[in-house]
Amino acid sequence: MLKRGCWIAALAVIVGACATVTRGTTDQVQFDSVPSGAVVRTVIEPPCGDKPCDSADADGKYAAADFSSKPGPACNTPCAMTFKRGERIIATFTKAGYHPATMQILPVMAGTGALGVAGNVVVGGAVGVFTDAATGAAFDHQPNPAIATLRPAGGAAPARGR
Repeated sequence: MLKRGCWIAALAVIVGACATVTRGTTDQVQFDSVPSGAVVRTVIEPPCGDKPCDSADADGKYAAADFSSKPGPACNTPCAMTFKRGERIIATFTKAGYHPATMQILPVMAGTGALGVAGNVVVGGAVGVFTDAATGAAFDHQPNPAIATLRPAGGAAPARGR
């Protein structure tokens, strides 16, 4: 009986973290702009966004360095960049002669990610659920593709519809 319990525990560890195994821990986000050729610069937001994080060390002090925004990758549109699935991203599109445009790209629970987490509940147990939550494997970034329409700078304002 003990031998059988060891095999079951080993199987749970092996097949645990279904979304991490089947989907990976990174997501490729496509970027484009109208007009094309804009520079996209990204910033990785802290895990709690604009709210204070509820994580503290043993002394009850917050590790501020862990919760600050970090510069992310950059590219010229059209392009693609890879991010960790759980990362919150701010993308700023700039092009000479146009106003900059900024958008937020957020991790959202994906249908296939939810399936992977459900597989953990059935087969992998708490180990798999914890691993998928920690790696963000159950998430996809939205919007993807991230498309910005840039407004011309100076001159007359664009016509508005009535």
